[in-house]
Amino acid sequence: MLNESLELIGRSGAWYPISLAPARTFIAFLSLIPVFAVFVLSWDLKRHEWGRALRGLVVFSVAMVLLGGLQMLTDNKALIFYPRERVRTDYLYGPFANHNSTGLYYVLALALLFAIGGKLRVRTITTTDLWSQWWVQVSVALLLVIAVVLTQSRSSMGVLFVVAGTGALGEISRRNMSAKKKALILVSVGVLSAASIFVLQGSSRFSEGLGRFDNLEDVRPAIWTDTVSSAERYWPIGSGIASFPEVFEVDEALENVWAFHAGRAHNDYLEIAQEGGIVGLMLVLAWIVWFVLSIIRTWNGEQRWHGLAAASGVAAVVLQSFVDYPLRNQAILCLGAVLVGFLARTAKGMMKREGEMTIARF
Repeated sequence: MLNESLELIGRSGAWYPISLAPARTFIAFLSLIPVFAVFVLSWDLKRHEWGRALRGLVVFSVAMVLLGGLQMLTDNKALIFYPRERVRTDYLYGPFANHNSTGLYYVLALALLFAIGGKLRVRTITTTDLWSQWWVQVSVALLLVIAVVLTQSRSSMGVLFVVAGTGALGEISRRNMSAKKKALILVSVGVLSAASIFVLQGSSRFSEGLGRFDNLEDVRPAIWTDTVSSAERYWPIGSGIASFPEVFEVDEALENVWAFHAGRAHNDYLEIAQEGGIVGLMLVLAWIVWFVLSIIRTWNGEQRWHGLAAASGVAAVVLQSFVDYPLRNQAILCLGAVLVGFLARTAKGMMKREGEMTIARF
């Protein structure tokens, strides 16, 4: 197919050894530079610096929620960063163009919030930290959960349970209290959450967010089917990283053509198979092995629940990648690098000793 196309434009001798879309592949390579920079810089952070970084990211996420709220008050007609995109009046966007990216960002912010909680040994003097107060953590957590629902992203709401469940277990386990009191707290949080949902049901926007699960009709299965066909065409080498938008339409079945251009496969694993071939899938497998081993090491370390909170955020990205393309978003990619860096630090036990240590809030 490619050779025939090149012959028609008089370039039958053209050579594409790396990618069928070299310009897109080069841009994809450049997008990794800030990600590696974030990972390297975060790797060298000390524990009290980690605390400041995570708190800063959570505060920024709260500011994003407030921005999204102001946008929704104007029916998303003002303060929108990407007005030329298909903007829905009932979605919470914030600074993103895609409501799925917005929802996942808030889910990852929730994972960062849980990573802040609890006690760690750090090289600081014990001080009263506002972030260690349970009511602050619960308030911010509820705000982020509500924001996820208002984005109306079904995939983000789905992975929310992974992060929320891990974080709740971690917070309870870290508290020095009796089992009866822990059970009482769990019941209280459950009742408070149910009451909040009941009250918010009166809001049409919140109800619309939860109501999206009533209609599961989607074009994704058709795109996945055609992506498999495209992957088979270029197997085992692949068409080149980031080349999907350029080559997909060749294998798109006529009965699956819809009003919009499918710029992504809406399944990162299928898209990696189509673009990267067997090498891309082997890299994915290697990442999964590293992720599982890191969780095992973190579980045996001193900062178990801090590391698992970060791991839950990484797991959220892994799961949403089955129905979307979270790592194709630069902000999500950089935030994922922070979570991976934090998980790697806790997995290797590199937070155990940094000079003189006293008990303090993280």
